[in-house]
Amino acid sequence: MSSASRTLPIHVKTDDGELNVTVKPDDTGREIIHKVCDTLGIQEEYCMGLVYYMDESFRGLWLEADETLIGRKMAHNKENQIVFMLRVRYFPKPLRAQMSSGLIKTIYSQVKNDILWEKLSPGPSAGDSITLASFACQARFGDYNPGQHTVSNLEHIKFLPKRLENLKDKKDTVEEIIERYKDHSTLTQEQAQIEFLKIAQKLPNFGVTYHTVSNNSQTKLCLGISERGISTYSADDKLHPVIKHNWSEISKVEYKNNRFDVCCKTEADENYTTDSWEECRRILQTSVGYHTAQKQLKRNFRLNYLH
Repeated sequence: MSSASRTLPIHVKTDDGELNVTVKPDDTGREIIHKVCDTLGIQEEYCMGLVYYMDESFRGLWLEADETLIGRKMAHNKENQIVFMLRVRYFPKPLRAQMSSGLIKTIYSQVKNDILWEKLSPGPSAGDSITLASFACQARFGDYNPGQHTVSNLEHIKFLPKRLENLKDKKDTVEEIIERYKDHSTLTQEQAQIEFLKIAQKLPNFGVTYHTVSNNSQTKLCLGISERGISTYSADDKLHPVIKHNWSEISKVEYKNNRFDVCCKTEADENYTTDSWEECRRILQTSVGYHTAQKQLKRNFRLNYLH
């Protein structure tokens, strides 16, 4: 049997669940994402990505849209299934009511966990964290019930990032969360998730993908790529860009060997180097993916508006 005709079981983890999907070794990343998103009810598959891990490395790598599983070294679980993590790769912003419920749920779960485990740093303020926790309660439990949603029943739940957990007594914190939770009655699960994300998306690093580069002086920098465009940051400050280019100001992005160029319409081009051509390729794919996703989201918004 040829490798193209046999099937492979893959195990896909999400931030709030997992599923098994059967694929062919020559299925592309685009085809596998389509199968996974179709199962989860995510219509905007162009926003999503699959991360895999090599056996000897804990660094996650994106399975690109044109890549297949053939000849690729990937970690397997005890059932000998290739393990992937489904992640939102290209964040829509601002959030739109026309997004599918599957995408809203996936973004919400991912961002909530990234905040709690401090993958988004710096995270929200203490006050915003309390409000986020109250919307998380509404999304998880529905309307407040005084007989069920007591301090003793809720205090075991992780509501806040570790840096905020010891600022005050846990019971006092939960009481404050409950008081705000009471105000969210009548919100549906999806509405509560959207309200949560409206606060989270104000974080300066929300939806930004960072890549390490060097300038012509060999100074280490970071390129931050998002739905807004491409920004350049100093290596020790990923919140305040020193150079910003919106997508409308960029004519093209390209690379040759380990040099990556941001070509601008009216300003001088920005030139960077990376450790390898593979990293340049990842930067290009991130840039093209974000630009494509935003165009598709705007197109879908217009079509939904017309209907």
